[in-house]
Amino acid sequence: MACLLVPTRPGTDVPYLADSPHYAIPNKDHITIRQILSHRAGIFDVFNNPIPEGSEFPYAGDYYNNYVCTVLNEPDHQFTADELIGVVAANKLSTGEPGETYHYSDTGYTLLAKIVERVSGMSYDRFLRENFWGPLGLAQTSAPWNGDDTALPAPFMTGHVSLGAGFLDFMEDNMSSQVGPGNVTYALGIGNTILGMGHSGAHPGYVNLAIYNPDDDVSLVVAAPFIDYTKLNEHLAFMLEVGKESRTIAGYPGVWTQRSER
Repeated sequence: MACLLVPTRPGTDVPYLADSPHYAIPNKDHITIRQILSHRAGIFDVFNNPIPEGSEFPYAGDYYNNYVCTVLNEPDHQFTADELIGVVAANKLSTGEPGETYHYSDTGYTLLAKIVERVSGMSYDRFLRENFWGPLGLAQTSAPWNGDDTALPAPFMTGHVSLGAGFLDFMEDNMSSQVGPGNVTYALGIGNTILGMGHSGAHPGYVNLAIYNPDDDVSLVVAAPFIDYTKLNEHLAFMLEVGKESRTIAGYPGVWTQRSER
């Protein structure tokens, strides 16, 4: 399995990960692409985890995105892979040795998008457009990457967010920090549920659940245009119940009987 220091293509000396301070992350010479895909690379997630209080940088104790957008008051800030991975490198952050434990990391998928760009020689959104959207006939599907490209293209469902004091509309966001993890690629990090194998996805205003049950060859997608961050576990459990009831109505009442064996 290729580690991040292996050349991107035979006959070249360009590694998957740039030899620069921005990418000097812990265990760089041991991490493999497969480990990043399966969230087992030990790459600290700067999007979903606050930077430790002991950091020497001004964003210590805060979520990096929140610090930039609210403390620095730059809601349209253009986040880059160099910047986000650079936060991990500068603070020498890690969640463990590569291959040892599962730890979800959006930042790991940011790094994967950067690797795609280095290997393909094109921007990540162009790579998706030419290799996925176009061949699949998805003319209205896109992968936003600009910090000021915040609006959803019509038509769309109005999203709602609750932090414990009622729901507020939420339909615009800066997606430039989520180019890799937020643009349909997920790969090996799927989990098991009673309804099948799959994964949930959440973003301010929206939550979805995509599940496939190999026992009856049925796929299920549950999409909700609201998210309650104070009751997120209950929210996801509710979506599983909705999915279970939907399968029953469609004539597939069974659960995934072999989930513990896979």
